[in-house]
Amino acid sequence: MDASKPRLCRLIYFSSVSSHLQESDLDDILAESIKRNERDGITGLLAYDQFNFMQVLEGEEEPLKFTFEKICCDKRHKNILILNEGSID
Repeated sequence: MDASKPRLCRLIYFSSVSSHLQESDLDDILAESIKRNERDGITGLLAYDQFNFMQVLEGEEEPLKFTFEKICCDKRHKNILILNEGSID
């Protein structure tokens, strides 16, 4: 691996919703995530039902770690479980 190239990573997690979310809450999450992820070069997918989140995040290692730390501190999540994480091409 070229030391000058940033390390790209993928992180997949599952969490439970800590309280019932309204559609407007989801709209707020989506709008904020799009803006922040675009700025930080992170891509991914967020799946949600009334009880759980499942998300795939991809990007450079440091911004990805920072984003996941923010998710872990978000009171809308509980019981966060990392399903998969590691380097990608």
